[in-house]
Amino acid sequence: MSAAVVKLAALVGVQDAFGTSSDLLAQTTLLDLSPNSIRKACQQVGKR
Repeated sequence: MSAAVVKLAALVGVQDAFGTSSDLLAQTTLLDLSPNSIRKACQQVGKR
């Protein structure tokens, strides 16, 4: 994932469950990320 996608996924991921966040991203940005990918993005941003 690009840095911008990681940041967006993490922002959405901390707002709700990862599965719900995955659905939201798919509906609003057409990004098809798994809940696990969103979890990983949250972890990456959290480490920074």
